[in-house]
Order: sequence, then C-alpha cells, then structure tokens
Amino acid sequence: MPPGQEIRRGGRAQAWTSTERSAIPPAAEFGLEGAARGDHAGSVGVIEFEIERTIKAPIEQVFARLADIEGHNDWMPKKGSILRRTQQTSPGPPALGTTFLDETRYGPTPGEITEFHAPHTLVHHWWDRSRSGRLKAEGWPGYSLESADDGTTRVRHHARMHTYGAYRVATPIFRRIALRERTATVDALKASFESSR
Repeated sequence: MPPGQEIRRGGRAQAWTSTERSAIPPAAEFGLEGAARGDHAGSVGVIEFEIERTIKAPIEQVFARLADIEGHNDWMPKKGSILRRTQQTSPGPPALGTTFLDETRYGPTPGEITEFHAPHTLVHHWWDRSRSGRLKAEGWPGYSLESADDGTTRVRHHARMHTYGAYRVATPIFRRIALRERTATVDALKASFESSR
C-alpha cells in the first residue's frame, strides 16, 4: 500500500505511512483487531488463500468492474455461486466505506468496502451475525491488480475468512465453500472480458 493510502479500521478511515504499515500485524491490517485480541467468545477458525488470474483488459477497466457492486449482477455466474444478487446500500459511486447487501443462498449478508485504492487495491468486508447479534463469520475478499506491458492485468484475489464459536468446527466446510465461490468469482470476472471481445 502506498504511503498515505486509506484503509478502514473499526468503522473509520485512517491513513498509514509506509513505516507504520510495516509495523502493523496482519490482523490489524485487515481490520481484525478484535479477533487478534480474542474479543470474540470461543476460538477463531481462520481460512486464507489466494487465487491469481490474468485478464485481457486494461487495469482501469478491471478495477472499475470489480468496484461496481451492482454491476456484479451482470457478470457473476447464475449457477454455481451462492450469490443471488448484490445491492449497494449507500449513496454515491463506490468508494471507501461504501456499504452493500449480498443476497445469498444462505440469507442476506451485509458488507462494506474497507480498502479502495484505484486501480490497484480493493477489499470488501462482509459479516454474518446470529439473531442475538453474535458474530458467526466474517470475510475479507480483496483484490490486488497489476498491469502488464502487453495490456493485460494480473489479478491476485486474496480471501480471508474467520469463523467464531460453534461455527469454528465447520471451518473446513466453509473453506471448501469459500474456495469454490471465490474461484467462481475470478473466473466469471475473466470470462466477462473475454466474452465481450
């Protein structure tokens, strides 16, 4: 992250210098301070993986497609994905702090953009709570984009998910679901550019 880039932590935007960023533990970097301190009851299950694809499109176009929350409805797969529909719930163009609601096979899932640095970095944060408000799971799907000399864009999709309490036992199942879903997402992104050529 370049010096001075904003990320969202605990509901507020802050700018990190390169010196500060090198001293930030991974949990804080992704807005996970509470999880790192053990503020959640029970153990935390951690899922983390990365998927990489090369897309035949300029970096600005790829970033714009990823950042356009409601635009995901046009290119996400209709089959093979848990996502049914997504909707931006805050006004204005997508930016740091923009909120959204995903309608999934498992129910509604709110989220927000927690890192936005066009056209290189985009991170979403979603969460799932019980009716009593207890956090069951949360995730940070993020994208790092790099342009190549041939006009293509390398997309590195980093996915991180935490499960809490009784849901921790199901972490291996959630990992399989997350890996399938995130792979479907980056493959659909790639296909959306190839099919428009």
